Amino acid sequence: METRFKKKESIWSKALKQKQEWEDKDDLLDVVYWVRQVISLIVGLMWGTIPLTGVVGIVLYLMITCGFVYFYCTFYQGVSDEELGGAWELLKEGFMTSLAIFFVSWILSFTAFQFG
Repeated sequence: METRFKKKESIWSKALKQKQEWEDKDDLLDVVYWVRQVISLIVGLMWGTIPLTGVVGIVLYLMITCGFVYFYCTFYQGVSDEELGGAWELLKEGFMTSLAIFFVSWILSFTAFQFG
């Protein structure tokens, strides 16, 4: 008697492939959450080393993260924002924690490179 087990595809391998079928929408939202955290860290470090300050830095950060999340879900993965609860639900996924990561990395890198 032979039993075959279908190996479940990793969430991250699905995240890298275009137009994947997401049985559980929470998996896609988890990917959005963690990718947004990484982008926030990278952008914060970049803004601190450039150095970019003020409202321009914040607005650019918001445009980059929100634009990436919306583009990734709707165009790259082909998921309608309505399936995920609307554009607002999609864009606010992990927003506050990513904003905190952005500010901390921006402030620390700015301080280290400009006053260190």
